[in-house]
Amino acid sequence: MTLAELIQIADDAYDDGLVQEYFEDRDGQHGDTLAKFIAMELEDTFDPDLPTEKQIAEAIRLMTSAIRQLQDVVSAFEEAAC
Repeated sequence: MTLAELIQIADDAYDDGLVQEYFEDRDGQHGDTLAKFIAMELEDTFDPDLPTEKQIAEAIRLMTSAIRQLQDVVSAFEEAAC
């Protein structure tokens, strides 16, 4: 699997197509920092020597970790609102 293919999977799933935009122009101001985060994380951790299944597993691990961190922030805000 190439990095471009991995980015394409994420871009197809993301609702505004900006993952690809940030992959092509990392410093661009496209207005969606979450899309930028996804593109940068995938690019920064990509290892062309790994087989496809390991690339996918790493992408899943990264995104799952981000979900967990975001949920922790949401929980903190919910606690602060009480």
